[in-house]
Amino acid sequence: MTRVDEMRELTGRLAVNHAERRQALGNLSREVNRQRADAVMAHAAMATEQRATLTADRATLHQAVEAMRAGLNVVHAAMAAEQRATLTADRAALHQAVDALLADLAAVHAAMAAEQRATLATDRANRRQAVDALLADLAVVHAAMAAEQRATLAADRAALHQAVGAMLADLAAVHAAMAAEQRATLAADRAALHQAVDAMLADLAVVHAAMATELRAFLQDDRETRSAAVATERTDLRRSLSEMAQVWREFAASRQAAGREEPAPVAPVTRPAAEPAAEPVAESAARPAEDEDITVRILNYMAEHPEGAKLVELEPVLGLARPQVGKHLRNLIDSGKVVKDPDTLVYTLT
Repeated sequence: MTRVDEMRELTGRLAVNHAERRQALGNLSREVNRQRADAVMAHAAMATEQRATLTADRATLHQAVEAMRAGLNVVHAAMAAEQRATLTADRAALHQAVDALLADLAAVHAAMAAEQRATLATDRANRRQAVDALLADLAVVHAAMAAEQRATLAADRAALHQAVGAMLADLAAVHAAMAAEQRATLAADRAALHQAVDAMLADLAVVHAAMATELRAFLQDDRETRSAAVATERTDLRRSLSEMAQVWREFAASRQAAGREEPAPVAPVTRPAAEPAAEPVAESAARPAEDEDITVRILNYMAEHPEGAKLVELEPVLGLARPQVGKHLRNLIDSGKVVKDPDTLVYTLT
C-alpha cells in the first residue's frame, strides 16, 4: 500500500470518526431536549394539580430547576470542550495528512513534467529531422517543376507571340479596308446631305418670302380697315357731341325763358378724341406673333421637363405675371396640347 492510499484511508477514518462523534452529540442533544420537554410537561401537570400549594413549593421548584440548569450547563460545557478538543486534534491530523498528500502530488507532478519534457524534446528532434528531409525533397521537386514550367512557358510564349502577330496583321488589314470603305461612304453621305440641306434651305427661303409677303399684305389690309373704322367712329363721335351741345343750349334757353333764378346748367365741355396713331394698330397686329412666341417657349420648357411644371415655375422663366401665364396655359389646354393635374396643379404635355 502506497503513502497516498494510506493517507486516503486515514482521511476516510477521520471523516467516519468525525461523523460518529457528530451523531453522538446530536443524540445527546435530542435526549437533553426530550428530558427538558418531559420536565416541562411534569411541571405543567404539577402546576395544574397543585395550584393550591404553588406558593409553598415554588421556592423548592426554583431551586430544583436552577440545579438542573446548572447541571445541564456543566454537561454542555464538558461536551463542548471535549468536542472542541476532538475537532482540534482531527483538524491538525487532517491538515498534516493533506500537506503530506499535496507534497506527494507535487513530487509526482514534477516527475511527470520532467518525463514529458524529455519525451517532447526527443519527439521535437525526430520531427525536425523528418521535416528537414521533407523540405529538402520538396525543394528538389520544386526546382525540377520550375525548370519544366519555364521551358513550357517559353515555348507557349513564342507560339502566342506568333499567333498574336498574325492576328494583329489580319486586324490591321481588315481595319484599313473598313476605314477606306467608311471614308468613301461618309464622303458620299456628306455630299448627299449637303445637296439635301441646300435644297431644303432654298425651299425654306421661298416659303419664308411667300409668308412675309402674305403677312405684309394682311397687315396693310388690316391697318387700312382699322384706320377707316377709327375715322368713322371719330366722325360719329363729333356729330354726337355737337347734338348734345345743341340740346344743352336749348335746355338752358328754355330754363331762362321760364324765369327761374338758379343759373342755367353749363353744358359739359367735350373735346374730340385724338386721332389714333398707327402704332397701336401695329402693336395689335404684332400681339398674335408675341403670343405665339410665348406659347412656343412654354412648350419647349415642358418638353425639356417631362415631369411637368407648375404655374409658379413658369413665371420667372417667361418673365410674365401669373394672369398672363395662366391665360396662355388655358389656351394650350383648350387646344389639347397641355393637361393639368387637379391634385398636384402640375401642367404636362399630352
